[in-house]
Amino acid sequence: MDLLILAGGKSRRMGGRHKGNLILDGESFTQRLIRELGDGAEHIYLSCGAEYRETADVAEKCILIKDIWPGCGPIGGLHAGCAACRADAFMAAACDMPFLKAGLYRYLADLLDDYDGVVPVIRGRMHPLAAVYRKRIQSSLEEQIQEGNYRIINALEKNRIRYADITGMKEYEEMLCNVNTEEEYDKIKLGRHEKN
Repeated sequence: MDLLILAGGKSRRMGGRHKGNLILDGESFTQRLIRELGDGAEHIYLSCGAEYRETADVAEKCILIKDIWPGCGPIGGLHAGCAACRADAFMAAACDMPFLKAGLYRYLADLLDDYDGVVPVIRGRMHPLAAVYRKRIQSSLEEQIQEGNYRIINALEKNRIRYADITGMKEYEEMLCNVNTEEEYDKIKLGRHEKN
């Protein structure tokens, strides 16, 4: 499998601060994902959206890719990742999910079989940006983008996706915490400090 880190968001709710560069325990969120997930990947791709950001800390470890269809949100990054990935399947990881670990992706990959993807679900909420996909979903993503519908969930409906309910699997549930605002960022930093 390859690894696709989705880092092209505009971070509006974070006041424009690039979430992949936020620091936790001395590492940027992107560095954490590379460390946790990189060993299980043939290639590591960093989806940057419409333009490359300053990524000196990770540039040597990643292949930087830009959206083929800019301005579409996460579906554009997922589509660009499908086009770039060399492996048949890849791990998709949003850069604002700093607690993702390889164990979750091993669990999802074990469920892949001949499906087009495996998406974790907690209490009915899907997490398509922390999932495993086959490269072949590219055509349905492109079709969705051309229709002007940028909802990943709608594109997934055109594919054979297995939804893995991990409700109650506490270790995996905690991995899917994402950070969108300064308040959420402060909260996870405080939580880490309290644990230490």
